[in-house]
This record gives sequence, C-alpha cells and structure tokens, in this order.
Amino acid sequence: MKRTELNFIQKIWLEFLWLGARVFAVMPYWFKYYIVENLLFFILYYCLRYRMKVVKANLRNSFPEKSEQERAAVCRSFYRTLAEIFVDTVNMAHMSEEKGRTVLTVKGFEEHYAKVHGRDWIAMTAHFGCWEYCSYWGLYERSQMLVAVYHPLRSKVMERLYQRLRNYENSMTVAMKDSLRFYLRNRERGIEGKNLVMGLSPTRTRRAAPTAIGSAFSTRIRSSSMAGRNWRCAVTCRSISSGWSACSGDVTRCRSNRSTTVWRRSPNTKSRNATLDVWKP
Repeated sequence: MKRTELNFIQKIWLEFLWLGARVFAVMPYWFKYYIVENLLFFILYYCLRYRMKVVKANLRNSFPEKSEQERAAVCRSFYRTLAEIFVDTVNMAHMSEEKGRTVLTVKGFEEHYAKVHGRDWIAMTAHFGCWEYCSYWGLYERSQMLVAVYHPLRSKVMERLYQRLRNYENSMTVAMKDSLRFYLRNRERGIEGKNLVMGLSPTRTRRAAPTAIGSAFSTRIRSSSMAGRNWRCAVTCRSISSGWSACSGDVTRCRSNRSTTVWRRSPNTKSRNATLDVWKP
C-alpha cells in the first residue's frame, strides 16, 4: 500500500500523537476505563451528539419491533461502547503478545484451525465489540497474515497513526479500493510466505446492499483464484446496524453455509476482551 507523504509539521504532530498514545496505553486500568471512557461518553452523547441522526435511523430500520424507549436504551449503550472502543484502540499502542492473547480469545480453535490452516480465506465480521482486536488472530496462527480492509481516513496524520496501531508482524492494512488488486498480486506467494486472511466488514452504501462489497470481492476472488493457491471463504457475517455494538446476546442476523465468526464482547461491560466464536446455523 502506498504510504501517504507527510510534511515536517505533520511528522512532528504524528510523533506527538504516537507518544501520547504510548503513554496513555501504560496508564492504570481504572484511569483509562473509569475516567477517560466515561468522559468520552459524556462528550460524544451529550455534547457533540456524534452522528446521532444516523444512529437513530439505523436503529429504527433494524429494530422496528422495539419501542422508542428500548431503542433509546440501545442508542445510549452504543455510545458507551463507542467510547470504550476509542480507549481500546489507543490502548493497542503498547500491546504485548501476552496481553494480546488476553484481549482476544478463540473458542473452538482446533475446529477453526482445521478449516483455515494452509488456506487463504475471507473473514467477514460485523462492527461488533472491539473489532480492532481482530488483528490479533495472527498471534494464534503464525502462518497467516491478517489483512484488514478499510476505508482510509481523510487526515494524513490520523491515517498514519491508525496504521501504526494496527500493523505488526502478522497484521497489515489495505484500502478497500486496492483490496482486490492486492490479493491478486500476492495470492501466489502470500506476504513473507504467509497465507492471507482478508478481513472485511460489509457496510451499507447508497448504491449497494449491506453485503454487496464483500459479495463482489468474494465472487471475483473465487473465480480467479482456483488456479493458484487454495482459497476458501470460511467465514461470513452480515452487519446491518450500528446498534449491534450495544447487543450483549447472541447474534441473530447471521447467514452462512458453513460457519460464522462472531466477535462478541462479554455482557460485563468492564470485561475488556473479544471472543472469536464459531457459530453454526
């Protein structure tokens, strides 16, 4: 992926933010999750009311059977989860391998490993819980490179900061518009000999259905990769609502022919970990 060029001032600003993120990451747990998180929630929900109209519209479309009071409770929980994810993301600036294994646990690892080992595969997940922890899959499967497909940020400085937070030995980021070319270019040899795990989060756009991005990608890859390295779409999950981030129960809007990977946060809001679970229809 082409790196964005920064001028001198932007480089200084980037290093300042990175230093701040590193310092924040080593601060006590109680400070990060009981003070900073609650402060962020207050600012997002009560002061900025960040994208409040979009969230409420998504909840009305996704949960028409719920009352206004129930949707309001989900909305509030979503913003609290969003504040938590901000803290979780910055906390990745100083995340050791041991700590990475504590924030991401894998249920049914042997079964999942047997299905994807030695293959390229697509992981289609919802924006549910702290999706940033998906990058720690490489700690469990060293022979695979998790490629997080995302939309680049407008700010060059924040874009570079985001890449520093997400990229490590077994994880990297690729822009959505470059994802297909990236895979076709690297499907024969992989990255440093490692199989590729293309991480996608289907999103709704004006021109496409919620899963159109992932469907288009997987359809084209399926037709072009059979002659090369083995590939299998082992994981699918549909996401249609920002309200999913506030749900603590089982996901009920998944469809799959084989298995579905669900990133699920513990109902205990102070349990900071994500779980890779295999869900069967």
